[in-house]
Amino acid sequence: MRVVVHIGTHKTGTTSIQHFCASNRGELLRRGIYYPLSRYSPRNLNRLASQVARGHRDEAKTFMMRAVETAADRGADRILISAESLYAMTVSFKLLQGERVHDYWDNEWACIEAFRSLLPIENLTVVCYLRRQDLFLESIYNQCVKDIYGYAGTIDDFLQLAEPMLDYAGHLRLWAQICGVGGLIVREYGAEPFDLIADFLKHVLGFDEVAGFTPLGRLTNERLGRDVLEFKRVTNRLKMPPEDGFLTYRILAAISKEFEEPRNWNLFLEPHAREKLTEGFAEGNAFIASHYLTEPRSTLFDEPDPALVPTYPGLSIERALEILIRYKREMARPGVRAERIARHVVRRLVSLMPSSDRFLWLIRSIVHRGQARRERRGLT
Repeated sequence: MRVVVHIGTHKTGTTSIQHFCASNRGELLRRGIYYPLSRYSPRNLNRLASQVARGHRDEAKTFMMRAVETAADRGADRILISAESLYAMTVSFKLLQGERVHDYWDNEWACIEAFRSLLPIENLTVVCYLRRQDLFLESIYNQCVKDIYGYAGTIDDFLQLAEPMLDYAGHLRLWAQICGVGGLIVREYGAEPFDLIADFLKHVLGFDEVAGFTPLGRLTNERLGRDVLEFKRVTNRLKMPPEDGFLTYRILAAISKEFEEPRNWNLFLEPHAREKLTEGFAEGNAFIASHYLTEPRSTLFDEPDPALVPTYPGLSIERALEILIRYKREMARPGVRAERIARHVVRRLVSLMPSSDRFLWLIRSIVHRGQARRERRGLT
C-alpha cells in the first residue's frame, strides 16, 4: 500500500485541494486512491497532526490502521492524506500556543518520527507546495489572526515565533529522512493563472487530464480585509470561547466582503524587511531548487517586486465603530444567539462525556455532506 501525504505548506491552496479531493472521493477511489474521512473534518486530517504533536497517538494509530484496511477492502492501492498542519508541527502546536521548546529541530524530528510510526507501510511519498517566504509570512499571519482562537500580536511578534516555519530546506531535510529524496514531491505554488488542481492531479497523482472529476466550484479560505483584520486582532485579546470565536470570524468575514480596499493594504512588510527576509533563506531555497524540485533549477522563487510597498493607514475610529455596530447587530440576531448557545452546550457535553463525540460526529458528517452537495451545485 502506497501512502501519499500532502503536508501543505499552509497558505498554498491546501483548502482548495482538500475541497476538491473530498468532493471527488468516489472518483479518486475509482482510480485506486482512498481519501480517508475523519470524524473531525470531512476534508482534511489536521486533527491527526494535532494528536501526533501533542503525544495523543493511540487514536491516530487506530485511525491509520483502519484507513489501510478500508483502502484494501475497497480495492485501492494508494491512500491520500492531506494535512497542512503536519508541516512545522512545533510552531503550530507548541510555539504559537505559548509553550517553550528547548530545541526546535529535535522537537520537529520527534513529531515527524511519531507520524511515520503510524504508517504500517514502507512506500511513502511526501508532497509539499512552497511559496516565497515573505508572501507566506504575510498570508499565514492573516490566517492566524482570523483564526477561531486568534493571534493578537503584531506581525513582528508573530515572526519571532513562526520564523522556523520559513526554513523550508530544514523541514524538507527532515521529511526526506523518512521517505528519501526520491519520495519527495516539491512544487512551487505559483501566482495566477497557476492551476493548482491541474498541477496536483498531474504531478502528485499522475493524471494528465481532469475529465471525470467534479471541478472546484468556488474559492475558499479567503483572507480578511485589513480593516476587519485589525479589528479582529484587537478583539483577540478578549480570549473568547471557541463558539464565540467561530461566530465572530464568520460574521467578520461577511463584513469584510462589503469593504473595498486598495490591494497594498494587505501588505505588512516594508521593502527592506522583505528583501532581508528572502535573502536570509536564499541558500536553503537554492538547495531545494537543485535537489528537491521535480524539475531542478538554480533558483526557487522570483525576486520580490519592489512595488510591494505597504500603504495601510491604520484602522480609523469611524471604521472601527462601523464594524463594531455591524458585528453586534449580527451577534444579536435570534438565529445567531441560538447557534451560540447550541455550540456552547455541545462543547460542554463533549467535555463532560467524551463518548458523545461519536454521536456528534454523525450529525457533523450529515451537515458536511449537505454542504458539499451545495458547493458542487454552486449555491454557496
